[in-house]
This record gives sequence, C-alpha cells and structure tokens, in this order.
Amino acid sequence: MDLVDVSLARAKQAGVDGFVEFKLHEMYTADLREANLATAFLDPAALNKLKPQLLKMNPGAKIVTHHYAIPDIEPDQVITVRSKETGDDHRVWLYTVPL
Repeated sequence: MDLVDVSLARAKQAGVDGFVEFKLHEMYTADLREANLATAFLDPAALNKLKPQLLKMNPGAKIVTHHYAIPDIEPDQVITVRSKETGDDHRVWLYTVPL
C-alpha cells in the first residue's frame, strides 16, 4: 500500500473522503494550478525549488509548510502546534496565494 492509498483510507475513516483528493506526482513538475491546498514538510532548498509550482496555484489557494518556511516569502501566519503524542512543539507556516 502506497502513501496515497493510506491517505485515502484515513480520509474515508475520518469521513472526509468526498472532500479531498490525493495524487502521486513528481513534485517539481506537478501541475498545481487546480489545487486549493498544498502541504509540505521539506527543507528550504527543496521548498525553494518547488516555489515555481506553488506560484502557479490559483489565487486564494492555501499552502502549509511544517518545520521550514518557504525562502524569501512572507507567511500570513506562523503558529506553534504541540504534538499530542510526544509533547514536542512544531512550527507551521501558513501562506495564501498569490505569494
């Protein structure tokens, strides 16, 4: 079972499978123009390389990054979330397109 299958199963279990879609693509060439939400847990170099794809998203689309910010882009908000499992704090950056 790949990550898309796991994600679909979890979405169904949560009752949101009719509201989400998961696709497996090469991230640097994926067409994100129709996406209204993108999430990423990537280092700054990878986020910088992904930036051209993110910039093509429709106005109003949301981007959420975990642990690292998108280089040279001002986020709408930065929040800290505490893990219920470990108690560790995690920083999350929230963006709205256009960046």
